[in-house]
Amino acid sequence: MLLKCSYRHLSIRHRGGLVSASVFLAALLGAMASSFAQQASNDGDPPTIVITPAAEPDPALRYRFWPLPLEQKSVNAMGLLSRAQMMVMEAQANQSTGDQRAAVVENYDRWFGPWQPEYANQMKEYLTSYADALGEMDRAAVLMEVDYPLATDDMTINKYVFPLLPEIQRNREIARLLALRAKVEMHEARWDDLQRSIRSLYRLADMVGRTNESLINKLVAYAILGMTDGVVREASSIAGAPNFYWALAMVPESVFDLREVLIAEAFLMSRAMSTLSNLPKTPIGRERAEVLLSEMMNQLGQAISSSGLIPLRDEAATGLLSGVLVVALAEPARRYLREQSPWGTQADELSTAEVVLRATALDLERTTDKFAKWTLLPTSLRGSNLHRYEETMRGTTNLKKMISPVSLMARLLLPAAEAANTAAMRAIQGHYESATLQAMRAHAAVHGELPTTLKEVELPAWPDPNAIQKDGLAAYGYRRISPTQAVFDRPSRYPGDRDFLLNIELKKDAQ
Repeated sequence: MLLKCSYRHLSIRHRGGLVSASVFLAALLGAMASSFAQQASNDGDPPTIVITPAAEPDPALRYRFWPLPLEQKSVNAMGLLSRAQMMVMEAQANQSTGDQRAAVVENYDRWFGPWQPEYANQMKEYLTSYADALGEMDRAAVLMEVDYPLATDDMTINKYVFPLLPEIQRNREIARLLALRAKVEMHEARWDDLQRSIRSLYRLADMVGRTNESLINKLVAYAILGMTDGVVREASSIAGAPNFYWALAMVPESVFDLREVLIAEAFLMSRAMSTLSNLPKTPIGRERAEVLLSEMMNQLGQAISSSGLIPLRDEAATGLLSGVLVVALAEPARRYLREQSPWGTQADELSTAEVVLRATALDLERTTDKFAKWTLLPTSLRGSNLHRYEETMRGTTNLKKMISPVSLMARLLLPAAEAANTAAMRAIQGHYESATLQAMRAHAAVHGELPTTLKEVELPAWPDPNAIQKDGLAAYGYRRISPTQAVFDRPSRYPGDRDFLLNIELKKDAQ
């Protein structure tokens, strides 16, 4: 089953220009959630996966979705990926009219829906214009280094995301083209060509996810992985398709890992309020404190502006806010420093501006750590505990019921960690499910029917990575209904998860 929604919802655009970091991230998460929601049918029935019997390949690694060690080259892949991006742009520019381009977009519903042979030539003709671009991506698939410095270290937070967006859009288009090429290849039984396309998709997702430590990039990588999984499942429904069990096993789990990105995003607030870093441990005086406080407010204003919520670029307005902040936080900040920091009674000797500055710096450090600590857990524990950081997002602040700069910044910049982790777990769950489906295909090739239990399969079924229960790890809740029908009863990945059932249908003559 190939889910067309995965292809349509990878595009995030904003009329009139580029979107800001937080707006883009919210839109991307919303699009992904919409895409996942459409996996169930309109009447609420569980989705159905059709599979056909297929024995384990001989040799076992006949089909490979990841380069073998001898094929891998310690060369930077980003040069060829950039060439592929430019070639896609050139091919699009050569399309005669906007109406023709719009017609192509309208064709996606047909092309990515159930296979219709009458459109095969139309699809191949369309792909011809992008053959060179996809060829560069195929060449990049064996280059294992990802080095693409965008020099964002010194950028203000409101400009940080902008350099990422052009590549994200081009990568989305390359993924869509690879998936379309794969669809044609599988229905023409060109299995070696299909292997190449799927390998390029997995490597593209890996490159996108490793381009930088940005949650946006990782979420796009997960969308590409979901698309790739859809390609594998559609191929597995075709009679005569090879078994992809070991091909899937070759894909490293690092492709799905979110930990490093979450850790980097956890400290985004510190980057946004860099003025508060490395304050001396001795008093700095009123004048210096006022200068730094003004700088901090400018940085806060840039972050608020980047969110698209409030335009705060006026220096006079920022200065006014600095004064209001000092008045509003003076007493809570002094009490906070006195009672909860090494300053103790020395806090009473500091100027009001320095008290607010230092209290905010301490609040920033503690709030960041409060979020970051949950990202450090192993994957198996992170998903069930990450929701606990939401106390930070609700505005909990050490400055006692005051809306401090840190609590405001947390609401704007701290990533939607639970939603991101859910996307990660969906991606790895889909991968594990697809491997288990291949084990079932191998079993059906020998026995002519689905296994009674997953313990019967000769190739090991992969346990659901989300199945963390009170009693520890658990496998899928697999139930065979008939020799050709079964159900996966999947554990919930988040509160209210309704996508927990998956129907399996074995068709020996599926086309």
